[in-house]
Amino acid sequence: MEYESDQYEGDYWQGVMVITDKATGQCGSVSLRDSSGRNVTLNQFKSCIKTHGVERALRSYARLVTHWQ
Repeated sequence: MEYESDQYEGDYWQGVMVITDKATGQCGSVSLRDSSGRNVTLNQFKSCIKTHGVERALRSYARLVTHWQ
């Protein structure tokens, strides 16, 4: 699943959201798990899109990236 905004591109692949900063070309990944260890990345991302839109969802997930490459 691919998502795009003015500033970021996001692609969900095998439990990981890969975020690319269009300005720098850097990418990083985010994976969220609940207290039971289940991957909730896509569900949380879709929920964020519904409440705040794609631009803000991608911006929020970009802040969660721990290491840009």
